Amino acid sequence: MTAKSSLLRFESANPADGFLSCDDWVNIGVVCRFTTRELEVAVLLFEGRSRSRIARKLRISAETVRVYIDRLYRKLRVASNVGFVLRIVRVHLSYIAKSAGHTKM
Repeated sequence: MTAKSSLLRFESANPADGFLSCDDWVNIGVVCRFTTRELEVAVLLFEGRSRSRIARKLRISAETVRVYIDRLYRKLRVASNVGFVLRIVRVHLSYIAKSAGHTKM
């Protein structure tokens, strides 16, 4: 399953309440080298869902969600949900800037 098709199977048509599109999330996943499952967890975490809600949504254990969140934090070099959200936004804005031809953000 591709990352995009995986994201499209979520109930909402626009992950993260429409702030970021599926294509945006795929780009973030590529830049950050997320696995498909890490990307699914990242979207739900970005939406503010709890570990237990993420676990139910993805049909995995809460402990497995914790492991994925730890991996995401390590990859992004953050220590909290706030840091995670800020880093995701920064990665997204940097990607947009580079796509538009700007060299520095």
